[in-house]
Amino acid sequence: MPLKAGDYRECFKDNQKYGGYNKVSGAFFSLVEYTEKGERIRSIVDIPICRKNFLVEHEKMEKYFEQERGLSDPELIVSCIKVYSVLKINGFRYYIAARSNDQLVFAPAEQLVLSNENEKYIKKVLKFVNRANDYAKRDRNRAPLQAGKFDGVTFDENLRIYNILLRKIEDSIFNISLGKYSKKLEAGRELFIKLPVLDQCKVLEQMLNLFACNRVNADLTMIGLVKNTGVMTANRNVGKADSFTIIYQSITGLFEQEVDLQK
Repeated sequence: MPLKAGDYRECFKDNQKYGGYNKVSGAFFSLVEYTEKGERIRSIVDIPICRKNFLVEHEKMEKYFEQERGLSDPELIVSCIKVYSVLKINGFRYYIAARSNDQLVFAPAEQLVLSNENEKYIKKVLKFVNRANDYAKRDRNRAPLQAGKFDGVTFDENLRIYNILLRKIEDSIFNISLGKYSKKLEAGRELFIKLPVLDQCKVLEQMLNLFACNRVNADLTMIGLVKNTGVMTANRNVGKADSFTIIYQSITGLFEQEVDLQK
């Protein structure tokens, strides 16, 4: 017996209930110049994965931007900017990761540099957090795990690492991307001081996510910030930045070519 139209089409009306996708995934990005309100604008536009194979010719891409994306008099400047390409915006290097409405979403491409001593201590912090999480999973009714001497984590050392990470945000190149959080993290130090050692270690683990070279947000609610601290976004319009370049790297990473996307 054939199904009626309503028997299956109803499933597409509520993706929360029946599952499915509510947005189109992007395959890559393009840099396009077009006219808006009498001015020429350059923007990075995402190309949906369903159009990836169709848009292989320059002319077809410009027609797509005009007819399907509603751009006036579009001119294709850079046809393909791959996901996780390196962009340098206002002097800071990012990986372009995704798009969200009119914003581009990034992950930092700069490396956090710490001394060997500090790296070793941070490894102890992360190891203790993992051990505490495993301990809690075995019995959620038990009291939180207390740090022992063999864990090697202390209140004083935790505060020292907190101050070091904060200085990285205030005084290093990370100030360009994370400087807007410095005052809140300064205020959060007082809350950090009042936390038990385990919670301090969990905060340090989350603070490290601010510097991670992938799309990982930091949950810093324990020190007064929000759950998704560290989301890095920028306007699609490259002209809104002081400087905006793309960095092409060789396979070996030994050679780079930097191209200004505003010219």
